[in-house]
Amino acid sequence: DDNKEGETVFHLENGTFTSPCKKGNLLIFPPYWPWPHEGRKPIEKPKYILGGYMRFKYDNYKHYSQEHEKFYGRT
Repeated sequence: DDNKEGETVFHLENGTFTSPCKKGNLLIFPPYWPWPHEGRKPIEKPKYILGGYMRFKYDNYKHYSQEHEKFYGRT
């Protein structure tokens, strides 16, 4: 059964993208700063989330930091 509300909303530079909370759907995306998102609370049924992170060496860390700063400002 589909859920009322419970969407995952991505806040992107050129607008928003909303993925509905539907039975059997799987949403995969990188959990890093270029993809700010929010999971909205479902109304009737639970929503399950599985998260994971990979660790890797940045060959171009200076560029990555500059892009982060452009998007979020200095942190």
